[in-house]
Amino acid sequence: MGWKKRLSLTLVVALLVPAIYFSGPVPPAHGGVISNTALYNAPPLLLPILVLVNSTIYPQISPLLHTLERVMYDENYYYYFITKKVGGETPEEIRDMIREEYASDKLKGAILIGNISLARYEDDVTGEVVSFPYYYMDLDGVWKDTNGDGIIDTPSGNNFPEIWIGIVRSTGDGNNITQIEAYIHRVINYLEGRYDAEVKSGVFVDNDFLYLANKIENSVAYPYVGMDIVDNSTDSHTFLRFLSKEYAYGYMVVHSDGNAYLLKTGAGYEKIYAHELKNTGALFYTDLSCYGASFEKGAIANHLLMTKDSRVLGVLTYTAQGYPDAMLVYHIDMAKGMSFGSSLVDYIFDTVVNLTYFNAHDAMLAYLGFPFLKPWRPSGYREIHPLDIYGNEGLLSYAKKYGWKGNGSKDSPIQISHIMIFQPLGEKLLSLSDITLHVEISHCFFLAGYDPLIMAGIGIYKSQNVVIRDNEIYHAEILVWTSRNVVVKDNILKSYSYEWISISVENSSFVDVIDNTIINGTGITVLGRERYVWNNETHTSMKEIYYYSSDINVSYNKIVGETGIMFFVVKDSTMFRNDVEFINQGLILTSSIDNIILENNFTLCFDKLNESQISEELYYFRIYNSHGNHIYLNNFMYRGSPFQYVSFSELISIGDLWKENVSTRNYWNTSKYGNYWEWWALKNDTNDRNHDGIVDYPYVLDANNTDYKPLKKPYIWKSQENRNKRLNLWIIVISIILIIIVIMAGIYGRRK
Repeated sequence: MGWKKRLSLTLVVALLVPAIYFSGPVPPAHGGVISNTALYNAPPLLLPILVLVNSTIYPQISPLLHTLERVMYDENYYYYFITKKVGGETPEEIRDMIREEYASDKLKGAILIGNISLARYEDDVTGEVVSFPYYYMDLDGVWKDTNGDGIIDTPSGNNFPEIWIGIVRSTGDGNNITQIEAYIHRVINYLEGRYDAEVKSGVFVDNDFLYLANKIENSVAYPYVGMDIVDNSTDSHTFLRFLSKEYAYGYMVVHSDGNAYLLKTGAGYEKIYAHELKNTGALFYTDLSCYGASFEKGAIANHLLMTKDSRVLGVLTYTAQGYPDAMLVYHIDMAKGMSFGSSLVDYIFDTVVNLTYFNAHDAMLAYLGFPFLKPWRPSGYREIHPLDIYGNEGLLSYAKKYGWKGNGSKDSPIQISHIMIFQPLGEKLLSLSDITLHVEISHCFFLAGYDPLIMAGIGIYKSQNVVIRDNEIYHAEILVWTSRNVVVKDNILKSYSYEWISISVENSSFVDVIDNTIINGTGITVLGRERYVWNNETHTSMKEIYYYSSDINVSYNKIVGETGIMFFVVKDSTMFRNDVEFINQGLILTSSIDNIILENNFTLCFDKLNESQISEELYYFRIYNSHGNHIYLNNFMYRGSPFQYVSFSELISIGDLWKENVSTRNYWNTSKYGNYWEWWALKNDTNDRNHDGIVDYPYVLDANNTDYKPLKKPYIWKSQENRNKRLNLWIIVISIILIIIVIMAGIYGRRK
């Protein structure tokens, strides 16, 4: 091969590399599915589950159960199956089988697959005889059929469950292999991370049960905090729409007769029959409806599980007349990550432990599906308990325990990655204190919960050299306190209320907060500290001493929430190209000096407000005791129709908060450009006579603050992401052109 050909080939390869790199697929946000047992040591103990399968479907189901067992182990579900086939055994014989296995292996639970006999029990209230899986849950209680009529007597005293029971049977005769196999395949897909869900719960309360709505809402808040509630004007349309939502967990309180759900409306009761239950979206339901699991009547809740297009993996429901309750213990246990079966057993025990009589209401609860499943957790992470790490030695100790890579140097930071912490009950999630080693927290998932004491999803205290990037955080904040050299980048923070600050930097310096997405919450806050001291020995007056946060870079963040960005006692910092949509206050500067606020969008969202929500706290910006700040090329805009009585000039506040005549002069334009004030520019559409994009009249904010170069149109800037995309696109285009030139040169050379 000649040197020209070798050169041409080398150039082609060299040019192809960047083209392939920049045009290739983006890696998954959380690194894809991880086999946790490959990264961490597996627990030494496997727990047994007895699986009883109807003998007619056993040959087809058994291999699929072996596959499920393997997948369970790979995904940290440390159970093994004791699988047996069942023919025509009576409920008493089946109970004896379960008791025998429990005595030798201490089962966690048992699953009945296919048409397997259930004990029968007479509901004292209605007189109806219904199926009764609780007979298999309480293994040491004395259950009798005194008169031999096939109906279990009501026991004296109380009976506590030892294990959970799961029922997996098709609609119809219970042995439809297609439906059962489809369900097991869904479970496998769920365990392997091919199922996703909205990180919230849904609640549907029929009009007949509105008195329970608040109690239910407080209970269901624990597992996922975020919640949609349908408890008004309920009918068949709103119910089916509720069922189609892809919640992680759905909770409903409705009437049913075992064949249909009954929705109370102004015109009477509407029926929704089993065949109408299509495209059900939540992963798990609690269906508190009478006879929802009554197989004698058709087990309407079973259609949620076995419908062709269903995503449902488990339904807790009643076999007889239901008694709707908030089930607080059940939901708290779910929030802790316990399985649905263990949560149910714990709940029943808690509600009956002090009773002196048999509680038929709780004993009529039945779980359709595999109760060993746990509430939805996103795939690709290892779930661990909250971590509170002190000092470099503590960090190195945890790194060794969890297998985190890196030695803590600048070139090899310790990598805290792909962990998941769900903590609804009042602890910090992940905190680092007094750390000087280099550390990177990335691709983690954090969900805080119902307890308002939780302050930080990720907390950095008196530390340095920390990078926090590409994490997903729900209902908690990132807090950087008394630290320096910290980067907070490319994180997603979501909240379902406006009570939590999403990113907070306090008493710190040299911190970058860039490219984060914040949905709800209260935006980004940078805080210094101030204190008061006596001004002289006579103690007749006081003065403030400021301890500034400085050199903070807040750029390229997307904020949709109550408020946008606040600087409190901050200097020499930058607020650049942030996109803020707010309903309360967009920008707050208090006792802050010499900052640059450049090319940001502040959009007041009237379309998310109604007039009753308007308060005296509604402002585009509030600037107090602040001076020397350069504020230009920002867009102050609105979306939706402004309310008639809103005066935009009153939505701007600049002043001396403490009436101490502190300078409040700031700079609102360069020699060429100021800011875009949408409400004002639109009213001055004839006042750009030279068409230079600048309104010919200054915009006076107050006596000390004037924008002398107000923009005629919004200043358009592109996000960092778009800029990178354009850069990558140009690299690809140029690479391809150069490749073509090299190839053509080679062809021309050969011809010559």
